[in-house]
Amino acid sequence: MRRALHPKLAKRLVSTDPKTGRSKIQEYPASKLIHDVQAGWGGRKARAKRSPVAERQTDLRILDRFKDMAVVKTEAVWGIDYIELAKYNGHWKIFNVLWRPKL
Repeated sequence: MRRALHPKLAKRLVSTDPKTGRSKIQEYPASKLIHDVQAGWGGRKARAKRSPVAERQTDLRILDRFKDMAVVKTEAVWGIDYIELAKYNGHWKIFNVLWRPKL
């Protein structure tokens, strides 16, 4: 995870507060995502333990690529990510993610 993420990555979830009807943003920095994976959350093995085989889904689609940047959509049983990547010092890094759970 540490190698895939740029340190300034922002992963965001935009949702609506059911009480007020107003939008809110939850933000997850790279350090939180790295910590969660180290703690056993978010990795393939961790998801496999929680999701029965028949319910597992992981689809990845490159939506667009231009030179050294790209936008990718991933879809899994837990939700959808729109991921922005760029080549940084010769390596592809994730810079931004906008996600939503499948509820």
